[in-house]
Amino acid sequence: MNIGFHEKSTMMKLLSFRFVCLLLLATPVASRSFADEPADLPKIQLVLFTPADVDPPPGYVERMTEIIDYTENFFGYWMVTQNYPPARTSLFSRDADRKAEVLLVRGTKKVDTGEYDRPSLVNEVYQIAIPKYSIPRHLHVWWVHVYLGPDREYTDYRGSGNAADGGSSVARYSTMPGHIDTNVAMLDGFHQQYHLKGIIHELGHALGLPHLGPRPNDRRGNTLMGPNQFEWNKVVKRPEPRVFLSEASAAMLWKHPLMSGSTQQRNQRPQIEVAQAKWAFDPKRGFIVVSGKLQSDVTAHSAIVVDRSSRAPTEYWQQSYVARVEADGTFSVEVTDPILAAGELQVVFCFDNGAVSGTTGKLGLDSAIKQSYEFRDRAIYFP
Repeated sequence: MNIGFHEKSTMMKLLSFRFVCLLLLATPVASRSFADEPADLPKIQLVLFTPADVDPPPGYVERMTEIIDYTENFFGYWMVTQNYPPARTSLFSRDADRKAEVLLVRGTKKVDTGEYDRPSLVNEVYQIAIPKYSIPRHLHVWWVHVYLGPDREYTDYRGSGNAADGGSSVARYSTMPGHIDTNVAMLDGFHQQYHLKGIIHELGHALGLPHLGPRPNDRRGNTLMGPNQFEWNKVVKRPEPRVFLSEASAAMLWKHPLMSGSTQQRNQRPQIEVAQAKWAFDPKRGFIVVSGKLQSDVTAHSAIVVDRSSRAPTEYWQQSYVARVEADGTFSVEVTDPILAAGELQVVFCFDNGAVSGTTGKLGLDSAIKQSYEFRDRAIYFP
């Protein structure tokens, strides 16, 4: 047996994983009582899109059910493991038999026009699906799986979004034979062939996650928001079937409305001031320490420092570090594995309304507070 969300698979770890999942499902959280959830709570709108001349393939409900089972288990397990347990563990709409509720959307153009080879097709999805299914405009997260027929594949995977505005992602739907199994690593066997990591990775972007790679001492494999398999093999030069959710990604997701079940202050962009900001290198421990005191009109729970070293091959490999924000706004984040080269640190805060921001009025990692650093004489210096 092989458990896909932890280190080497053993029977005890598999049983432990299943225990956590059962515990999550048994807990009386908001997802177990929909009447307690706000009327304007967004949903993940699960879509199977086909061109005008392509019919949905047989078995798509079963395949999509496997995908959402895997996705819920992955996020649920890793957010608990990273000490950011979600209030909602059921992220997708299902029927009475626990099968995925899939929105079928047929485009207005034929497959040979090439119009649906690009992620801009999501605009047509909105125009067709919202009136067809009477979907309220609650700034949802759209997860679009594109089926172009048996002789053509969609290849331009994309995703973007944030907790305030919702988001969208687009990826391929395939009928290749195989089974998606929650007990198998995300990049193992059929899962790798199906590009399962890429599909869930794009959903991560739609939920507001940036690219965040593994750190040298993680020893848990690749991160969900890290490099794809081609780039991993090019840099690491050995296959890695395991995938995990980084602590920073878990922190960013924790108060997203889909995870928290709350829309309180969802549209409020935090007013941010940071006092007593310090950037210091500790040569004895080889750590960078980033500290300060946050003042904001929305409560923050965590501070994240992203290390963008000049030696990182691409942004897929940028490393992240997390610390909780104290009740008085103070924070101190230790960058324990800095790459010894010049680079830039980026700081954002995770707020209780789901916002991730470092600059007033802006969201996402692009809003980060930035501080460059230099490396010389075996030490890191801040100008």
